[in-house]
Amino acid sequence: MGRGQRRRAQHALESLAGEVGHAKIEFLNVGEASKRSKPGIGYPRFPQTEFDQAGMMHTLLAGVDLSENGQAMDAIREVGPGRHFLGCAHTQANFETAFYRSPLADNNSVEQWEAEGAKDMIVRANALWKKQLAEYEPPPLDPAVDEALVDYMNRRKASFPDSKY
Repeated sequence: MGRGQRRRAQHALESLAGEVGHAKIEFLNVGEASKRSKPGIGYPRFPQTEFDQAGMMHTLLAGVDLSENGQAMDAIREVGPGRHFLGCAHTQANFETAFYRSPLADNNSVEQWEAEGAKDMIVRANALWKKQLAEYEPPPLDPAVDEALVDYMNRRKASFPDSKY
């Protein structure tokens, strides 16, 4: 993928982050369908962008929060008509979690993005999966269960000849 293509792809993905209103349920299957249609794209960059989009869809498909807090009723009562909500208590308490924030998108100015190395989404996705892999801690597993699973895998593997794939 050339630099121009990466920039266009990055722009498209980051634009999608702000324009998820047209999403369909079928989008949740895009990861598998895209992997089949794009066999040249490898793990280090492709799935992270797909997971990012799936995260957007997860947030969107959770629906509208109709609770008192979700509808900001206390903010409306506090601020009243004709004033802004940026400084009210509700905004301060909810602004970090109210919307989906992509871990891959870069919303800096072009000048700041270039000053920081002009890392496109593919480079950021590559760094993210490496960080996640380095920080991964396997869940606790009872040693007896682990031993039983290893034994089962060894017996199953011994029950049929090796394949060369």
